[in-house]
Amino acid sequence: MFADSDTAPIQVRLLREGQLYVVPDWLPPAYAAEFQAAQLTAQRRGRPLWRRDSTRVLYADEAGIGEGALRFVRGRVLYSYEGRDWTYLNFDSDWQDDFTIMIKPGLARRMAEAGRPADGFEGRKVEVYGLVHNENGPAVELTSGAAIRIIPETE
Repeated sequence: MFADSDTAPIQVRLLREGQLYVVPDWLPPAYAAEFQAAQLTAQRRGRPLWRRDSTRVLYADEAGIGEGALRFVRGRVLYSYEGRDWTYLNFDSDWQDDFTIMIKPGLARRMAEAGRPADGFEGRKVEVYGLVHNENGPAVELTSGAAIRIIPETE
């Protein structure tokens, strides 16, 4: 849907104003970059949706307060670890209680084949969307490669 005077979908304006947010797995590929950029603008400017306690972006060191909810969590990946059953992206040196993104081997392999290997996130600021649960600290199980993105360092 487009507004009369716009060449971009009306969703871009609504995202930029903080009136709605993107669910990464449902993002239309043709507009993915534009929608994500508009959402990041709203987040940075503290638009209405992003000021609410229930929807604001959580940072890795506070992710536990989102337990049981679908949330956006942001932070810098310290290191990755490829185990037998999972690949882990850890955000602090103590993997037993820091925030962790968990990736099943099949998804980790598909991401690597697409040029997004787990170790490529090391040292990068990322945002993940998913259900926060407790597994040796707060964690999100990645459901698709679309649910994680690198945040530009300008933030």
